[in-house]
Amino acid sequence: MEFDNIETIKRSVEIGAGISVVPQLSVRREVQSGTLVELQFARRNFLRPLGIIVRRRHALSPAAGKFIHMLQHSQRERPAGAPRRK
Repeated sequence: MEFDNIETIKRSVEIGAGISVVPQLSVRREVQSGTLVELQFARRNFLRPLGIIVRRRHALSPAAGKFIHMLQHSQRERPAGAPRRK
């Protein structure tokens, strides 16, 4: 199954419809209340691919430009087998 909403994903896991990988912060309340259980990854650093989208022909603020530059030039270690950035 594929959902586009974290709340829907959490409710599906709560009813036993599967498991999911979501941001830890988004399930903090459910883990504290005991409706969901958090499992740890074997590798400490779990990287998730991200994309950057901007409006076409729209000027970016200086802060947005610096943020995008920082994301594009971060020197994080690639996990074994991860594709190289283009």
